[in-house]
Amino acid sequence: MLHALLLLLLFPLCNGILPVQENEAREARQLNDLWTFVREPSNSIGYGLLHEWFRQDISSFSNATVMPVPSAFNDLQDNSLRDHVGWVWYQRTAFIPSRMSRGRTYIRLDSANYYAKVYVNTIEAGSHFGGHLPFEFDITQHIVFGNENRITVAINNTLSLQSLPQGDSKAIGYEDHVYQRGFMDFFPYSGLLRPARLLFLPKTHISSQSIVADATGTLTFSHSVIGTGFSKVEVTVTDADGEVEYTSDALNGTTKISKVELWWPRNMGKAYLYTLTVRLLSDSSSPIDIIRTKFGFRSITWDNSQILWNGRPFHCQGFGMHEEYDIRGRAFDAVMMTRDLNLFEWTGANCYRTSHYPYSEERMAENDRRGIAVIVETAAVAIRHYSEEIQNLHMDFIRGTIERDRNHPSVFMWSLANEPSSSLKEARPYFDPLVKLAKSLDPTRPITVVIAGGPTTDVVAELLDVICFNRYYGWYSNIGQLFRIEDDIYKEITAWNNKFSRPIIISEYGAEAIPGMHRDPPFAFTEEYQVEVLKEHHKAFDRLRNEKKLAGEMVWVFADFMTVQDTTRVVGNHKGVFTRQREPKMAAHLMRQRYTEKKRRRKDEL
Repeated sequence: MLHALLLLLLFPLCNGILPVQENEAREARQLNDLWTFVREPSNSIGYGLLHEWFRQDISSFSNATVMPVPSAFNDLQDNSLRDHVGWVWYQRTAFIPSRMSRGRTYIRLDSANYYAKVYVNTIEAGSHFGGHLPFEFDITQHIVFGNENRITVAINNTLSLQSLPQGDSKAIGYEDHVYQRGFMDFFPYSGLLRPARLLFLPKTHISSQSIVADATGTLTFSHSVIGTGFSKVEVTVTDADGEVEYTSDALNGTTKISKVELWWPRNMGKAYLYTLTVRLLSDSSSPIDIIRTKFGFRSITWDNSQILWNGRPFHCQGFGMHEEYDIRGRAFDAVMMTRDLNLFEWTGANCYRTSHYPYSEERMAENDRRGIAVIVETAAVAIRHYSEEIQNLHMDFIRGTIERDRNHPSVFMWSLANEPSSSLKEARPYFDPLVKLAKSLDPTRPITVVIAGGPTTDVVAELLDVICFNRYYGWYSNIGQLFRIEDDIYKEITAWNNKFSRPIIISEYGAEAIPGMHRDPPFAFTEEYQVEVLKEHHKAFDRLRNEKKLAGEMVWVFADFMTVQDTTRVVGNHKGVFTRQREPKMAAHLMRQRYTEKKRRRKDEL
């Protein structure tokens, strides 16, 4: 029962929740540590649930071990754990001080792939389906203050559950050796992939926030509150130097900042951030709750050929990426995130796509700070069949994506899916309400779907504001025939532009290169061949950009990444311009030369 949800599964069904903050009114306690870890037999029927393991100390089990959180469990033990399909169990204790009883206590998991049930002291706090976005449960009534409390998380990493629509992906194997295969070309890392925390919030607290700030200096903000008991509201906007630009006594409002400093992507200007501070106050003006959010003023518009950032043409130059690394899998790691973004800046790039799932909140905040423009993509990969059930699920994913990331100035476009079967006649009625939903949630940003098909057969592109498509001339078509690439890609992008009159971004192009493999003349899988494939594309891109037929170019991929075992992949996908260990291939130096040269050209144009 798998596929049509296929990586719709990587995404949670939840309302938008605020980023974690620690301040005068809020406290967060990390649960990142070594948790007790037990796995059930592969493809089990859920023995732990049947035998209520959440009531037991699972550290006494004969197969109990420990598992770091955050991490993917797949690469930390043996082959059977790497390819495990089914239930795994995490457990630990946490002491909760008596003083916390004055407010509300939440447990927050930033990512659990894919179906999680959370128990606190034998009581089920809630369940969640998806991954790559946070979810939280109020556990105030389930805990014993001033004592140790046992937290148990059961996770099923199967890409199908009994209550979900049928699909094509499936578990393959013999007896207890089972592994998952799907249409996605990346490894389905599983577990508690991002930080786990206890949140201690006031009984009355701000629960959601929306900020819209455009290039005219107009700011619109709105908030929701859980609980009662506050009598005053204090809203303050300060600039980067802490100078007050605006105050209000309302949770919702609109104003205009004079002499506003705009947020610009890299190489176009400064990524200027303001701070919106919201305080709920008592009758005596004592603070009940406080949140502070950094935001930027900027506007994204588009015409029939260009994306405009604050009214200036914006040419996206960057990469598709994956948020995954050796050993850690798809787990959040601040060191690796920083390394990636530093290398990204070294190349001179200005944008990337969160292929093929939403990335960590920490990374989104860094994008804002560094001036990195981002296309945020929902975790919907390679949809091959369409149904009302899948459509409803997909709509929930879109809501969750936009609610989480709408306040980030770095986000300039929403991608609703990657490489669906968009030539099928069912695709248009499937995507039409999804596009309308995304536009109703956020009319300020363009909507796209990353397309694999061509302009003559695709039925979805007409619905979109920007057309992104993936193409591998010189690799999946006409491999070895470098001389054909420039003409082939030039003709196709021209055809897309002529038919739809939309901005066009080639969101994936490239070739695989095994690190250290060289040959002269260039030969497939060598670093030299990868460089030549990129160069031939660049010839066409330069012509198209001069003719205003191309709005962006994104190499696939930033760094090599792991896939399932397959004869078409040699220990993973090697299309990266960096190795999986983040060492540069020849192609990294080529892209640095290209992107920094374009940077100089843009400065001359301005």
